[in-house]
Amino acid sequence: MQKKAIVLLVLLSASSGLAVKTEYWQDSESKDFYAGKSKNLVLTNFGRLFLAPAAKNLLSERTDVSLVFDVQKLPDGSLVAATGPEGKVLILKNRKWKLLYRADQPYIFSLETGKNGKIYIGTGGGMGKIIEFDSKTKKSKVIFADKSVHYIWKLKLIGGGQLLAATGPTGKLFLIDKNGSKAIFSCKQKNLLSMAVGKDHSIYLGTDSGGIIYKVTKRDGKFASRALFDAKEDEISALAIDSRGLLYASSASGKKSRGQANALLKKPLGKPASTKAGGRKSVKSADMKKGLTSKPMIPIPLRTMGQRPLSGRSTRGNAIYRIDEMGFVTEVYRDQVDISSMIIVKDKIYIGTGPKGWIFEIDPSGEKIALIARAEAGYVLSLLHAKNGEIFACTGTPGKIVELTAGLSKSGTFTSKVFDAKQITRWGVIDTSVVGSIPQGCSLTIQTRSSAIGDANDPGWSEWSDAASANKPVHILSPVARFLQYKLSFRSQGLSTPEVDKIRIAYMQNNQAPKIESVSINTGLKKPSARPASPRPLAVKKTGQKPYKFIWKAKDPNGDALRYSVFLKRIGSPFWIELEKSYKLPMLQWNQKTVPDGRYEVKVVANDDLSNPEGFGLSDQRISDEFTVDNTPPTITNLKCKLLKGNKLLIKADLADEISNIKNAWINIDSNKNWQYIPPEDELYDSRAEKLNQVIDLKDKTAPVMVTIKVEDLFGNTGFGWQLIKPGQTK
Repeated sequence: MQKKAIVLLVLLSASSGLAVKTEYWQDSESKDFYAGKSKNLVLTNFGRLFLAPAAKNLLSERTDVSLVFDVQKLPDGSLVAATGPEGKVLILKNRKWKLLYRADQPYIFSLETGKNGKIYIGTGGGMGKIIEFDSKTKKSKVIFADKSVHYIWKLKLIGGGQLLAATGPTGKLFLIDKNGSKAIFSCKQKNLLSMAVGKDHSIYLGTDSGGIIYKVTKRDGKFASRALFDAKEDEISALAIDSRGLLYASSASGKKSRGQANALLKKPLGKPASTKAGGRKSVKSADMKKGLTSKPMIPIPLRTMGQRPLSGRSTRGNAIYRIDEMGFVTEVYRDQVDISSMIIVKDKIYIGTGPKGWIFEIDPSGEKIALIARAEAGYVLSLLHAKNGEIFACTGTPGKIVELTAGLSKSGTFTSKVFDAKQITRWGVIDTSVVGSIPQGCSLTIQTRSSAIGDANDPGWSEWSDAASANKPVHILSPVARFLQYKLSFRSQGLSTPEVDKIRIAYMQNNQAPKIESVSINTGLKKPSARPASPRPLAVKKTGQKPYKFIWKAKDPNGDALRYSVFLKRIGSPFWIELEKSYKLPMLQWNQKTVPDGRYEVKVVANDDLSNPEGFGLSDQRISDEFTVDNTPPTITNLKCKLLKGNKLLIKADLADEISNIKNAWINIDSNKNWQYIPPEDELYDSRAEKLNQVIDLKDKTAPVMVTIKVEDLFGNTGFGWQLIKPGQTK
């Protein structure tokens, strides 16, 4: 197959004498790579691709779980997961999941684990309960239940063995200890969806129904609260605190989002002054090894599971806000996704989103955004960072727990979008721009394939070419065709990764002739009205024709620059007269008064000579419809004026034009400032010869009278006639 392709390429190169300049197709921006398909790769807003850390779905064998709301680690390293819709707490031991506890409510929204191996379980459904479960003795007891509480959204252990519970739908925060429980905060919002506790023991709460952040502090044994921030969005979905004590809040619109990661597709202009240049030393998270998809999944049925209300105010997507110790708010990220979970690891922000289950890494200091995982799930409901550097992502519809490890994936691939060259094309080299050098123990290869059919899934595509090292330009051996794809394969021993930020493909097409689609003549003439308004006095009226405009539309399939030659011919003559040569514009203004009256046509010739080797340019030509040139004014003959009784004046005259119809005529008495329209004998100006036979009232005028007649043809040419009527004179 490859030999046939090479022979065909050589034959076409030798036989075609119509080659044009080399052109390039380039992928270098995040939107270019986003349009392709990747596996086990990270894509950043700076347009870079590199291997992601290894990842695996830990919950693949469980088919009874459609929602995983939370995951925590026990002191012995075991994982426990909060699931729905059967209200199960699962535990992972010896690589197998087992049922640890089953609640009498359909959903378990939150978990918290203590150092002593106790697990606190927050349920949701008909009644929100908190169960204390001892993982050592397997004993459990209900430590909180309230008829007004339906959902335990978040749990947090604080000093002294006290437990905080953020609840709904009554918007209350409860403090639970050995003495029982009490509400230490309430608000008019229905649900406290998120919670974080600062180093100073301040409690931060995020709500639905308006997206409010509250701060709760304890003073003199009493709890006081105040509103800290009112977001544009309906929900504060997650709260997190960085190493400096700054609070970060993520929002969710609470309604189905378009799911378009616009922020990832836009590289900021310039860079922060504190950001150091250079390649990436390490990667924190990865695409999943299983469950990658390009199809959006159906979002979690939030309303049916008693989750957040679906009304929403913001139409600008959702954001991450940073709030400093003075309460000053800065928006550090915004995108057209619902942000359903967030954690901060070494001052980098990791967010889980919906409705396509994407996970992003955001570096606010460097303005970097990386798409690190695309799960086959609707939402990433929670994220957990473990001490060993792993990140665990819990998803819904379907329910998964994906472990993103600190080690790199051993392999990854990127398949480009289909490039459409528009015509059969000869391929040159494909050049991969690698950031730095390919690390030792790693490899990066590239392959191509081509087709006459644009559908990448059609069997008519050629086989992928043999893999070639991408550390230098590679000659494309795929057959000549209209469509092309390339595929990058990354390999690593798990310690480092190649990094790509640009792909450039050289190609060349046979030259194609330009196409002139239309040629039109704009004479500047307006359609005459049946009874035009009186003109201005002759002294101020601008008479005569405007220059004609020849206008044409032309395009070149190769995108070549076009030059035009314009020719004129009088109908009946065998000769074309050249008006312009090597003209750049698609419009020519022409003075029609430089030729005699008559019928003419224009020819426009377009050529692409300047964009092709000498002798290989092509051209096209088109002739306009016939048009008229009329520079001669109409005539007024047999003008007769006669005074009648009653101070009336009879006017008779013959009006004529050799080329065009009479447009209108006016009369003026004694050089009056106003002209009076005068109709023809048959009341309609519609031919080249017209007669005047009109009686007008002179009103208070007395002889002598000077009568002036003005007549205009369709082309704006004007003729005059006049008579002086003396007292007692008749004509």
